[in-house]
Amino acid sequence: MRFKALVITVLVVVGAYSAFWFYLAGKIEEKARIWIAAQESKGVRTFYGDLSVEGFPYKIVLKLSGLRVTLPSELTRRGEVNVAFPELAVVAFPWKLTHAVVSSAYGDISIGSLETPDMTLSLDGVKSSLILDRDSRRLERLSLAVDRMSWAYSGTGERMPPSEARDVHLHVRRALNAPEGQEAMELPALLETFFTAKDVVAHEIPVGIFGRKADSIQLHAILHGSRFPRYTYEDLAEWRDEGGTLAIRKLDLRSGKMDFTMNGDVSLDQDLKPLGAFSSQIRGLDHIVAVLSGHPAFQQEPGDMILEELKNMGVSDGGEEKVLPLSISLQNGLVFVGPIPVYELKPLAGNQPPSD
Repeated sequence: MRFKALVITVLVVVGAYSAFWFYLAGKIEEKARIWIAAQESKGVRTFYGDLSVEGFPYKIVLKLSGLRVTLPSELTRRGEVNVAFPELAVVAFPWKLTHAVVSSAYGDISIGSLETPDMTLSLDGVKSSLILDRDSRRLERLSLAVDRMSWAYSGTGERMPPSEARDVHLHVRRALNAPEGQEAMELPALLETFFTAKDVVAHEIPVGIFGRKADSIQLHAILHGSRFPRYTYEDLAEWRDEGGTLAIRKLDLRSGKMDFTMNGDVSLDQDLKPLGAFSSQIRGLDHIVAVLSGHPAFQQEPGDMILEELKNMGVSDGGEEKVLPLSISLQNGLVFVGPIPVYELKPLAGNQPPSD
């Protein structure tokens, strides 16, 4: 009798769970179609060949084939964006739908018109993890891993091979808790970002001391502010006036012959051009001197004297190799390395309101 009761109980539980899974799968498919259709009112055009839900009994797998999404320039502020994924899968567990994993073998993104895009981006081996807030359904954490990423710009006047990076990882989390001891006047941390990539080759960067290749890149940055600004002149100006900053906790570039590390803070000036100061160190002083000594300007006075002074600027970090400390600042619309201006900056957004 007990065995019969146990069998009946198991069958009831299995039957109830099966009914729950198929009900949930149907609801998810229905809501996915409704949500995609609702984006039309925002100007987002979405096309797909097939949409299905599978994965019984343990997972909910939403599959889309032939997915193509077009975002209008009004939303991106950087021209029309076209996204294409031949096969896309969204995986979640029935008991934890606020955490999903998105994967695709490859995908393509273009900015500008499809016929003559300003930039194209190709992704191979894409896997992303999304965590939503249980109540608001707002995105709280995002992790993205890409086996290989390649990109190319058009309209530069020079036809170059695509740049690329491998083993790319991006981690983003929102609304951090303020650490103990944080001053009350400091604005809250809205967003924290970690980025790493290996074997980066950027053909659009002019060949110089650093060259076009980096063995690895690491970036850790935190956005501070009272709220997330939209990409408009008014919102960015308000974010700046409230004391908003972007803190670069660490930027690390390693190329074997020369390594570069930097940290500092950035805000915006009255023209919405970057404004900030950084401390940095360059390891590989011998490589810098060797590259510069090959230029005619450094083979005669005062160039040869500058190289001698450069050699003497290196300081020991406890090892055999010396490092070169440098101060980098962004001000008056220019990038300064020490007292020397080396690059002109552009405003982050235009269309400044006319003064009264």
